[in-house]
Amino acid sequence: MFLAPCTVIAAAAWACTPAAVITVTPASGPPGTELHVEGSTFAPAEPVTITGPGGVQATATGPHFFVTIAIAEVAPEFYFVVARSAAGQASAAIEVTAPPAPPVMDPAPVPDAPAQQPAPAPPVAVLPSPQLVSAPALLAPAILRPTAAQQHVSASPSGLVELVCGRAGPGALTGTCGATSTRAAADGKRPLLALPARPFSARPGGSIRVRFHVARPLLRRLAAAHRLRMRGTVIAAGPLGAATTRTFGFTLRAPRRGPASAQGT
Repeated sequence: MFLAPCTVIAAAAWACTPAAVITVTPASGPPGTELHVEGSTFAPAEPVTITGPGGVQATATGPHFFVTIAIAEVAPEFYFVVARSAAGQASAAIEVTAPPAPPVMDPAPVPDAPAQQPAPAPPVAVLPSPQLVSAPALLAPAILRPTAAQQHVSASPSGLVELVCGRAGPGALTGTCGATSTRAAADGKRPLLALPARPFSARPGGSIRVRFHVARPLLRRLAAAHRLRMRGTVIAAGPLGAATTRTFGFTLRAPRRGPASAQGT
Protein backbone atom coordinates (compact mmCIF):
# COMPACT_ATOMS: atom_id res chain seq x y z
CA MET A 1 0.00 0.00 0.00
CA PHE A 2 1.25 3.44 -0.89
CA LEU A 3 0.99 5.78 2.07
CA ALA A 4 0.80 9.52 1.50
CA PRO A 5 1.69 12.13 4.15
CA CYS A 6 -1.74 13.74 3.84
CA THR A 7 -4.95 12.07 5.19
CA VAL A 8 -7.37 11.40 2.32
CA ILE A 9 -10.46 9.11 2.27
CA ALA A 10 -12.12 8.54 -1.16
CA ALA A 11 -11.09 8.46 -4.81
CA ALA A 12 -10.17 12.14 -4.95
CA ALA A 13 -7.02 13.74 -3.64
CA TRP A 14 -5.80 16.59 -1.53
CA ALA A 15 -2.16 17.54 -1.94
CA CYS A 16 0.17 18.58 0.83
CA THR A 17 -0.06 21.93 -0.91
CA PRO A 18 -3.83 22.60 -1.31
CA ALA A 19 -3.33 23.86 -4.88
CA ALA A 20 -2.40 20.45 -6.40
CA VAL A 21 -5.30 18.00 -6.88
CA ILE A 22 -5.73 14.59 -8.55
CA THR A 23 -8.94 12.68 -9.24
CA VAL A 24 -9.03 8.93 -9.98
CA THR A 25 -11.84 7.20 -11.91
CA PRO A 26 -13.13 4.60 -11.14
CA ALA A 27 -12.73 4.53 -7.39
CA SER A 28 -12.53 0.71 -7.21
CA GLY A 29 -11.97 -2.37 -9.36
CA PRO A 30 -10.13 -5.72 -9.62
CA PRO A 31 -6.54 -6.12 -10.94
CA GLY A 32 -6.31 -5.10 -14.60
CA THR A 33 -8.81 -2.25 -14.25
CA GLU A 34 -7.70 0.93 -16.05
CA LEU A 35 -7.55 3.99 -13.78
CA HIS A 36 -7.96 7.45 -15.33
CA VAL A 37 -5.95 9.96 -13.32
CA GLU A 38 -6.60 13.68 -13.77
CA GLY A 39 -4.28 16.22 -12.14
CA SER A 40 -4.59 19.96 -11.93
CA THR A 41 -2.74 23.01 -10.61
CA PHE A 42 0.68 21.37 -10.37
CA ALA A 43 3.72 23.55 -11.05
CA PRO A 44 3.89 24.57 -14.75
CA ALA A 45 6.23 22.48 -16.91
CA GLU A 46 7.13 20.41 -13.83
CA PRO A 47 7.61 16.63 -14.43
CA VAL A 48 5.08 14.59 -12.44
CA THR A 49 5.40 10.87 -11.62
CA ILE A 50 2.13 9.01 -11.05
CA THR A 51 2.42 5.76 -9.04
CA GLY A 52 -0.44 3.28 -8.67
CA PRO A 53 -1.09 -0.05 -6.85
CA GLY A 54 1.71 -2.55 -7.40
CA GLY A 55 4.25 0.13 -8.35
CA VAL A 56 2.77 0.86 -11.79
CA GLN A 57 4.02 4.26 -12.91
CA ALA A 58 3.30 6.89 -15.54
CA THR A 59 4.77 10.32 -16.18
CA ALA A 60 3.17 13.63 -17.10
CA THR A 61 3.89 17.34 -17.07
CA GLY A 62 2.12 20.03 -15.00
CA PRO A 63 0.15 22.12 -14.50
CA HIS A 64 -2.68 19.89 -15.83
CA PHE A 65 -2.47 16.28 -17.01
CA PHE A 66 -4.58 13.21 -17.80
CA VAL A 67 -3.01 9.72 -17.76
CA THR A 68 -4.23 6.11 -17.64
CA ILE A 69 -2.64 3.33 -15.55
CA ALA A 70 -3.76 -0.23 -14.85
CA ILE A 71 -4.12 -1.90 -11.45
CA ALA A 72 -1.37 -4.52 -11.02
CA GLU A 73 -1.89 -8.02 -9.57
CA VAL A 74 -2.18 -7.03 -5.93
CA ALA A 75 -4.25 -8.32 -3.02
CA PRO A 76 -7.72 -6.83 -2.40
CA GLU A 77 -7.11 -3.81 -0.18
CA PHE A 78 -7.20 -0.02 -0.11
CA TYR A 79 -4.26 1.66 -1.88
CA PHE A 80 -3.19 5.18 -2.79
CA VAL A 81 -2.50 6.63 -6.24
CA VAL A 82 0.20 9.27 -5.73
CA ALA A 83 1.30 12.06 -8.09
CA ARG A 84 4.70 13.51 -7.13
CA SER A 85 6.65 16.44 -8.47
CA ALA A 86 9.56 18.45 -7.16
CA ALA A 87 7.13 21.11 -5.90
CA GLY A 88 4.75 18.78 -4.02
CA GLN A 89 2.42 15.83 -4.33
CA ALA A 90 -1.25 14.78 -4.30
CA SER A 91 -2.85 11.40 -3.56
CA ALA A 92 -6.17 9.58 -3.92
CA ALA A 93 -7.41 6.40 -2.22
CA ILE A 94 -8.85 3.55 -4.32
CA GLU A 95 -10.16 0.08 -3.46
CA VAL A 96 -8.74 -2.98 -5.23
CA THR A 97 -11.45 -5.65 -5.20
CA ALA A 98 -11.21 -9.41 -5.70
CA PRO A 99 -11.51 -10.75 -9.28
CA PRO A 100 -14.96 -12.13 -10.14
CA ALA A 101 -15.33 -15.82 -9.32
CA PRO A 102 -15.55 -18.17 -12.35
CA PRO A 103 -18.99 -19.69 -12.96
CA VAL A 104 -19.60 -23.18 -11.54
CA MET A 105 -20.52 -25.60 -14.35
CA ASP A 106 -22.65 -28.71 -13.74
CA PRO A 107 -20.72 -31.89 -14.56
CA ALA A 108 -21.73 -33.59 -17.81
CA PRO A 109 -23.62 -36.90 -17.32
CA VAL A 110 -21.58 -40.07 -17.81
CA PRO A 111 -23.21 -42.63 -20.20
CA ASP A 112 -24.22 -45.97 -18.67
CA ALA A 113 -23.32 -44.73 -15.22
CA PRO A 114 -25.30 -45.99 -12.26
CA ALA A 115 -28.29 -43.86 -11.39
CA GLN A 116 -26.67 -41.72 -8.75
CA GLN A 117 -27.06 -38.09 -7.99
CA PRO A 118 -23.85 -36.18 -8.69
CA ALA A 119 -22.17 -34.76 -5.64
CA PRO A 120 -22.94 -31.04 -5.24
CA ALA A 121 -20.14 -28.76 -6.32
CA PRO A 122 -18.37 -27.13 -3.39
CA PRO A 123 -19.26 -23.48 -2.93
CA VAL A 124 -16.88 -21.03 -4.52
CA ALA A 125 -15.18 -18.90 -1.92
CA VAL A 126 -15.60 -15.19 -2.56
CA LEU A 127 -13.24 -12.80 -0.84
CA PRO A 128 -15.17 -10.03 0.93
CA SER A 129 -14.31 -6.46 0.03
CA PRO A 130 -12.19 -4.94 2.80
CA GLN A 131 -13.74 -2.13 4.76
CA LEU A 132 -11.75 0.99 5.58
CA VAL A 133 -12.69 2.04 9.11
CA SER A 134 -10.99 5.03 10.68
CA ALA A 135 -11.96 6.49 14.04
CA PRO A 136 -11.05 10.07 12.99
CA ALA A 137 -13.11 9.64 9.82
CA LEU A 138 -16.15 8.55 11.82
CA LEU A 139 -15.88 11.80 13.78
CA ALA A 140 -15.54 13.94 10.67
CA PRO A 141 -18.42 16.36 9.92
CA ALA A 142 -20.96 15.41 7.25
CA ILE A 143 -20.89 17.28 3.92
CA LEU A 144 -24.12 17.17 1.92
CA ARG A 145 -24.18 17.25 -1.88
CA PRO A 146 -25.78 20.23 -3.64
CA THR A 147 -29.53 20.11 -4.21
CA ALA A 148 -30.97 19.55 -7.69
CA ALA A 149 -31.38 23.31 -8.16
CA GLN A 150 -27.61 23.73 -7.72
CA GLN A 151 -26.60 21.20 -10.38
CA HIS A 152 -26.38 23.90 -13.08
CA VAL A 153 -23.89 26.77 -12.70
CA SER A 154 -23.39 29.61 -15.21
CA ALA A 155 -20.23 31.64 -15.72
CA SER A 156 -20.57 35.41 -15.95
CA PRO A 157 -19.34 37.26 -19.07
CA SER A 158 -16.25 38.32 -17.08
CA GLY A 159 -15.45 34.70 -16.16
CA LEU A 160 -16.77 34.68 -12.57
CA VAL A 161 -18.09 31.30 -11.34
CA GLU A 162 -19.74 30.94 -7.92
CA LEU A 163 -20.03 27.28 -6.90
CA VAL A 164 -21.94 25.79 -3.96
CA CYS A 165 -19.80 22.78 -2.99
CA GLY A 166 -22.08 21.48 -0.24
CA ARG A 167 -23.37 22.31 3.22
CA ALA A 168 -21.56 22.08 6.56
CA GLY A 169 -22.79 19.74 9.26
CA PRO A 170 -23.26 20.65 12.91
CA GLY A 171 -19.69 21.97 13.19
CA ALA A 172 -17.70 24.70 11.47
CA LEU A 173 -15.67 23.61 8.42
CA THR A 174 -12.53 24.73 6.63
CA GLY A 175 -10.98 23.14 3.54
CA THR A 176 -10.72 23.43 -0.23
CA CYS A 177 -13.07 22.97 -3.19
CA GLY A 178 -12.21 22.67 -6.90
CA ALA A 179 -13.50 21.05 -10.09
CA THR A 180 -12.38 19.70 -13.46
CA SER A 181 -14.32 18.86 -16.60
CA THR A 182 -14.98 15.18 -17.20
CA ARG A 183 -14.22 15.65 -20.92
CA ALA A 184 -10.53 15.81 -21.79
CA ALA A 185 -8.94 18.26 -24.22
CA ALA A 186 -8.03 17.26 -27.77
CA ASP A 187 -4.68 15.77 -26.76
CA GLY A 188 -6.42 13.56 -24.18
CA LYS A 189 -3.86 14.40 -21.51
CA ARG A 190 -5.42 17.37 -19.74
CA PRO A 191 -8.92 18.50 -18.77
CA LEU A 192 -10.77 20.82 -21.10
CA LEU A 193 -11.44 23.17 -18.16
CA ALA A 194 -10.19 23.19 -14.56
CA LEU A 195 -11.24 25.28 -11.58
CA PRO A 196 -8.21 24.99 -9.24
CA ALA A 197 -9.02 24.19 -5.61
CA ARG A 198 -9.64 27.24 -3.46
CA PRO A 199 -9.89 27.48 0.36
CA PHE A 200 -13.20 28.04 2.13
CA SER A 201 -14.57 28.53 5.64
CA ALA A 202 -18.18 27.67 6.51
CA ARG A 203 -20.23 28.17 9.65
CA PRO A 204 -22.21 25.25 11.21
CA GLY A 205 -25.07 24.38 8.89
CA GLY A 206 -24.00 27.00 6.34
CA SER A 207 -23.42 26.60 2.61
CA ILE A 208 -19.89 26.06 1.30
CA ARG A 209 -19.52 28.74 -1.38
CA VAL A 210 -16.36 29.23 -3.44
CA ARG A 211 -15.71 31.77 -6.21
CA PHE A 212 -13.50 31.08 -9.25
CA HIS A 213 -12.34 33.27 -12.11
CA VAL A 214 -12.10 31.57 -15.52
CA ALA A 215 -9.30 33.02 -17.67
CA ARG A 216 -10.23 34.40 -21.09
CA PRO A 217 -8.77 31.46 -23.14
CA LEU A 218 -10.67 28.94 -21.00
CA LEU A 219 -13.79 31.10 -21.20
CA ARG A 220 -13.58 30.82 -25.00
CA ARG A 221 -13.35 27.04 -24.67
CA LEU A 222 -16.45 27.04 -22.50
CA ALA A 223 -18.30 29.23 -25.00
CA ALA A 224 -17.35 26.87 -27.85
CA ALA A 225 -18.64 23.86 -25.88
CA HIS A 226 -21.76 25.77 -24.64
CA ARG A 227 -21.76 23.62 -21.49
CA LEU A 228 -19.41 21.18 -19.77
CA ARG A 229 -20.05 18.37 -17.34
CA MET A 230 -17.83 18.99 -14.30
CA ARG A 231 -16.71 16.87 -11.37
CA GLY A 232 -16.16 18.79 -8.15
CA THR A 233 -14.05 17.74 -5.15
CA VAL A 234 -14.49 19.22 -1.68
CA ILE A 235 -12.03 18.38 1.12
CA ALA A 236 -12.95 19.61 4.59
CA ALA A 237 -11.47 19.36 8.09
CA GLY A 238 -13.53 19.66 11.25
CA PRO A 239 -12.54 20.91 14.71
CA LEU A 240 -10.91 17.52 15.53
CA GLY A 241 -8.70 17.70 12.43
CA ALA A 242 -10.26 14.71 10.62
CA ALA A 243 -10.34 15.18 6.84
CA THR A 244 -13.38 14.25 4.74
CA THR A 245 -13.47 14.16 0.93
CA ARG A 246 -16.63 14.25 -1.17
CA THR A 247 -17.14 14.48 -4.95
CA PHE A 248 -20.17 15.81 -6.81
CA GLY A 249 -21.21 16.57 -10.38
CA PHE A 250 -22.67 19.66 -11.99
CA THR A 251 -23.05 21.33 -15.41
CA LEU A 252 -21.09 24.52 -16.10
CA ARG A 253 -22.80 26.74 -18.67
CA ALA A 254 -21.18 29.38 -20.88
CA PRO A 255 -22.05 33.06 -20.39
CA ARG A 256 -25.21 34.14 -22.18
CA ARG A 257 -23.39 36.86 -24.13
CA GLY A 258 -20.36 34.64 -24.87
CA PRO A 259 -16.67 35.42 -24.29
CA ALA A 260 -16.71 38.35 -26.77
CA SER A 261 -18.29 40.54 -24.12
CA ALA A 262 -15.51 39.61 -21.69
CA GLN A 263 -12.90 41.21 -23.96
CA GLY A 264 -14.02 44.67 -22.91
CA THR A 265 -13.91 43.91 -19.18
